[in-house]
Amino acid sequence: MGTKIAFKRPDGKDAAGYLAKAGRAKAPGVVVIQEWWGVNQQIRGVADRLATAGYIALVPDLFRGKSTVEAEEAHHLMTGLNFGDAASQDVRGAVQFLKTRSSGKVGDRDGISLFLVPRDAKGLTAAAYPTQSGARAADLQLENVTLGADALIGAPSKGWALIERAVDRANAALCAEAVGIINALNQQTLNYLKTRKQFGVAIGTFQALKHKMADMLIAAEQSRSMAIIAAVHADSHDAAERHRAVSAAKAYIGQAGRLVGQHAVQMHGGMGVVDELIVSHYFKRLTMIDLSFGDADYHLASFSDTLLPAS
Repeated sequence: MGTKIAFKRPDGKDAAGYLAKAGRAKAPGVVVIQEWWGVNQQIRGVADRLATAGYIALVPDLFRGKSTVEAEEAHHLMTGLNFGDAASQDVRGAVQFLKTRSSGKVGDRDGISLFLVPRDAKGLTAAAYPTQSGARAADLQLENVTLGADALIGAPSKGWALIERAVDRANAALCAEAVGIINALNQQTLNYLKTRKQFGVAIGTFQALKHKMADMLIAAEQSRSMAIIAAVHADSHDAAERHRAVSAAKAYIGQAGRLVGQHAVQMHGGMGVVDELIVSHYFKRLTMIDLSFGDADYHLASFSDTLLPAS
């Protein structure tokens, strides 16, 4: 009999699923997809039978808790399903959950091992592509990759703390980059308000635009302060303190970046979204920064969790 679990999607958000565990260690894992009825009794039974056969079966909940046995209702569920998000986030998150958990119970911090895989390792395929902001990324596929004992980073089954530390430092660096972009957007927008004229005067003299520009400046200064806090704590050996500071910064700067980017585009008018103007590229980069290693909503929830009393 399986249990309901939560696992992380590649974008850092939580996803739910039904996990049926095999009765032996080091069992192969399988992701079971039910794209029509939701996680109902029938699909849970399939996962349970797979577990009995010796597999670890995980059913990602693509419909966020909704299930049915009626064909008409199932049709409505399918119509509203975002297939791209389901495949790239929910299903991939389920695969990653099964791949990275080498031992331990569900939810344990222990049980995840970290390995350094050489770029030229046999069986490793990298499909590179540009991101929306002009950066580079790649989808990695590992097939029968064999590594030596020296590829293990840290102690076996103790890789989670190392991953957390690396992600916190990466987020602190992204916060610093975002602050630089916010300041650049403010300067570009201010220059535009001083030179663009309407009704014979610079549009920067209009009170409504002055208020928006003031909001952008406040957001920039507060973002700078939060980025400094994240940088100060990025190398802290206290994982809870480090993650709390970095999550607070990432949450605020994600929100501030969206505000500044939207105001900058709006005040530039139609030109604010064309590739010929640097404003559009800055806004894209701020959006990608927010989505990297957990967006503003994820880190806001993470920070709020630290305010709750320990159970």
